[in-house]
Amino acid sequence: MATNLQQFNSALSAAAEKIKKEDFLKFVRSVCLETFKRIVQRTPVDTGRARGNWQVEINAPAAGTLEREQWDLVFERGEAKLADIPPFSVIHITNNCVYIYFLEYVRRSKQHPEGMVEITLQEMRVWLLNVK
Repeated sequence: MATNLQQFNSALSAAAEKIKKEDFLKFVRSVCLETFKRIVQRTPVDTGRARGNWQVEINAPAAGTLEREQWDLVFERGEAKLADIPPFSVIHITNNCVYIYFLEYVRRSKQHPEGMVEITLQEMRVWLLNVK
C-alpha cells in the first residue's frame, strides 16, 4: 500500500508533466511553500517549540533543533530556503523536536486532532491531481 508521501510524490510528478519547463521550478517552489505553510499552521502551539522547529532544507534534512529566539521566524526561514531552488533538488521539510512524532501520531492535540503532515499531504495530493 502506498504511503501518503508516495501518493503525494506521484501526484506531483503527474502535475509536473502538465507544466511548461520554464515554469517548473516556480511550480515546485509554490507547492513546497504551500505544503510547508499548511504543516506549520497545523502544528499545535503550547510553548511554540514544535511549530518553530519546522525547517526547510535542500538535498538533505535538517540536522538539529532551533533555539527559542528563532521560533518566530519559521515562515521567513522556509520562504528564504525555497526562494531559489536549484534544478533536480530534493526538498526536505523536517522537524527534529523530540515530541513531534507524538503530536502527529500518538497524542494529537485538541488544536489539530487530524495531525499535521499526513492531512496536509492528502490535501496537497488532491490539489495536485486537479492541476490543469
